[in-house]
Amino acid sequence: MNKRLFLFALSLFVFSGQIKAYDFVVNGMSFNVLSISNLTASLASIDNSVARDFIVPSTVEYAGKTLSVTTIDTRCFTPRTLSSITIPNTISTIYEAAFTDLIVDSIIFQEGTELLTIGGGYISCFVGQFDDGHVGKVFIGRDINYTNQYSSSLFGTTYLKSVEFGANVTSICKRAFSNASNLEYVILPKNLESIGDLAFSGCAILKSINLPQSVTHIGGGAFYGTGLDSLYIPEQVLVVESMLFRECSKLKKVNIPNKATQIGQYAFNNCKSLKEIVIPESVSSIGKIAFKGCDSLHSITILNPTPITITDDVFSVSSYWDGVLYVPFSSKQLYSTTVPWSNFQKIEGVTSTEVFNTKIEYITPYPNPTSSILNLDFGDIIGSRCLMIFNSLGQQVYESKINENAFKLDVSNFPNGLYFIRVRNENNIQSMARFIKN
Repeated sequence: MNKRLFLFALSLFVFSGQIKAYDFVVNGMSFNVLSISNLTASLASIDNSVARDFIVPSTVEYAGKTLSVTTIDTRCFTPRTLSSITIPNTISTIYEAAFTDLIVDSIIFQEGTELLTIGGGYISCFVGQFDDGHVGKVFIGRDINYTNQYSSSLFGTTYLKSVEFGANVTSICKRAFSNASNLEYVILPKNLESIGDLAFSGCAILKSINLPQSVTHIGGGAFYGTGLDSLYIPEQVLVVESMLFRECSKLKKVNIPNKATQIGQYAFNNCKSLKEIVIPESVSSIGKIAFKGCDSLHSITILNPTPITITDDVFSVSSYWDGVLYVPFSSKQLYSTTVPWSNFQKIEGVTSTEVFNTKIEYITPYPNPTSSILNLDFGDIIGSRCLMIFNSLGQQVYESKINENAFKLDVSNFPNGLYFIRVRNENNIQSMARFIKN
């Protein structure tokens, strides 16, 4: 046989998963020795005899030595049906497609401080982690570095419904949950700092997410095509990246942080439900098509006294013709004579005290889900508030006046289910969050 054809056929045979080399077997688990001197091993595969609630061992005995299990090999769980998988914090690397064709209710990545690398291996260019797999919920207890350089999503299975992060997580990797079209519940850690590019893109029924005030960076397209109806962007975010909310057709309310300097191209493109936006004075750059396709955007407030240089495709024709551009009172004439700002048929001058504060009051309910005590953190916002809680049928189940920035509520007597929190402050600004009682 031609040598090239032989090697190609062999690679296809290996890729199909029909050859799995291993050094030894223990209780239905196959292992490879990585280094005798370093006493490390990898989990190569499992068979049908393992427990349905499977825990990857952190150590394994071999030839009279105790080896640390540090790696999970390609196609390790292919194809298997399990109730749960627990990944210990001793695992440092999980190779590409380890979970392909796996059916499992939940996966737990135990909490830890060491970075977990997922990806790499000889088929990384072809297959995503959960291609043709089924996982219902995921707990992530430490930072993950996803090394696939192609378009595959990390947890992009259509069966994924909920994700929760542990306290040690500070970043969410790029494409972490892109195209997880049934992802509905996301509970972020309080110390989160960074969200990667396209992290939640295509999560079409993800209606709400609470971003901790510790977040300083949100990658391009992170919420592209989600079902979000409102979002508070933390004040430490300085750049609204390109395509961040593109095709978020249900987005009605969003803020631009008061210290932001840039709004990227296509940032709000086709956000057809967005009605108003306030662009703070700090913004000096707005990318092309940033607000194009926002057909309901009829109130634009820009606080920079000097007109920013933009292209005429930043806004839709409907905004130019039917919307009102609010600018600093002393700059009305300047905006009226500067193209393309002069395309707005209605330009109104306002003083700083007349500008409506569109900031969404920040709420962090935790723990979430909860079975007893629910803590509410209102950040740095002060003043009296009316707190109301509604069940999934829209029935009000609780109301109280509160003044504290931190509030504890006993929900142990609430029936299990999804609840919505609504808060109205003394300036008549509303905000919402939700929690699960279990």
